[in-house]
Amino acid sequence: SKKSCAEFLAAAEMFAPAAWHAAQCLMESSPDKASEHMERAAIKGHAGAQEWMARRCLGEFGAIEKKTPCARTYLEQSANQGRSSAKALLAYLLINGQGGPINVPRAINLYKAAAEKGDANAQNNLGELYETGRGVSKDIGAALKWYERAAEAGLGSAQFNAGRLWAVGAGGDKDPAKARVLLTRAENNGVLQARQVLDWLDQELTQVSEKSM
Repeated sequence: SKKSCAEFLAAAEMFAPAAWHAAQCLMESSPDKASEHMERAAIKGHAGAQEWMARRCLGEFGAIEKKTPCARTYLEQSANQGRSSAKALLAYLLINGQGGPINVPRAINLYKAAAEKGDANAQNNLGELYETGRGVSKDIGAALKWYERAAEAGLGSAQFNAGRLWAVGAGGDKDPAKARVLLTRAENNGVLQARQVLDWLDQELTQVSEKSM
C-alpha cells in the first residue's frame, strides 16, 4: 500500500529490511532510486538485496554494463548468510571462472548445499556434474536423482535432462513412457531440444512396431 511504502521509505536509511521494501515500492516508478535503496540494503547486510545487486552486476535489472567480480563479492556475502539461490549462482561463477579464478571443489560444495535445500538450479547443475564427471566421480544414477528433483520443481532444463536419460537408458534402464512425460513438460516449458528427442522416441516406436509385424 502507499502508506506502507511511505513508512518503508522513511526508515530506509536506518534499516536493511526497510530499504529492501522501499526498493520494491520504487522498482517501476523510479528504478534508479530503487537501485540506491537496494544497494543500501545490501551494504547493511540484507541477503536478498545482496543477491539482487549481484544479478545487477551480471547485467540484469536494467544494468548498462556487466561487472562479474562485483557479482562474486555480493554473492559471497549473500551465500555466507545461507541464501541458497546465491550459493547456486556463486557456484556457477566459480565453476566457469567468471569474475575470478575457477574453483571447482568449492563450487561443488555450494551446489550440494543449495541442492539439499531445494534449489532447482543447483540440483540440475549438480546433476550435470555427476553426468559428466567434472569434479566428482561420474555417477549417472546420482545425476538422474538430481535431475528428477529439479524436474519435480518445474525446471524445464532438468525435465529435459531427466527425460533424455530415460529415453536413451543412460542409467541402465530405458523408460520411454517416463521420458515422454518429462520431455513433453520440458517442451511446454520452452526447451526446444525436447522436441528432437520426442521425435526420436516416435521413430524408435515406429521401428519396433514394424519389426513386430
